[in-house]
Order: sequence, then C-alpha cells, then structure tokens
Amino acid sequence: MKIKYLKNAPQGKPGDISEVPDMQANILIKLKLAEPFDDLEKSDCEGELVANTEPVEPVEPVEPVEPVEPVEPVEPVEPVEPVEPVTKPKTTRTRKAK
Repeated sequence: MKIKYLKNAPQGKPGDISEVPDMQANILIKLKLAEPFDDLEKSDCEGELVANTEPVEPVEPVEPVEPVEPVEPVEPVEPVEPVEPVTKPKTTRTRKAK
C-alpha cells in the first residue's frame, strides 16, 4: 500500500511517499504517522500532478575528441626476489633481585 508520511518516522519524513506492506501501513495510519496515498492525488505543489510529464528538450551532440598519440611501450623490469620482513628481537622481562 502506498502511504504519505505525516510525521517523522524511521523510514520517512513528512511528505515522503512510500510503498510499504499493508500490515505496516495500517499500523502507521493508526498511529497517525501516515495516511493512505492515492496515485491519482495531486501534490501540494500548486495543483500539479506528482509525476512530471513535461517533454524534455533535445540536447546538442558533443563534438568528438581528437585521438591521442600512442605511448611507446616501456621495457620490462626484472622481478626482485622477495626479502624477509625485518622484525624486532623479542625482549623478555627479567625479575628484579631482592
């Protein structure tokens, strides 16, 4: 069911329209957090329909970009042998003499 939120709720702010399961919608409506929303309703915006149906003006095509010159290949580098990681020597605590 589609609902329109009337107050702040976890899933919407006032004026938001959402499609929620019927059970959830009924609870939100009973708590007065939302009201049922009819798809044919008009929005609060000066009587305009919710969906924007105005045609979009065509956009001029973009000029193609000039191709760039290819880069010369780089000579391969010989692989380096792996090195053991450097670790700190283990330190042990010594007991103080009494």
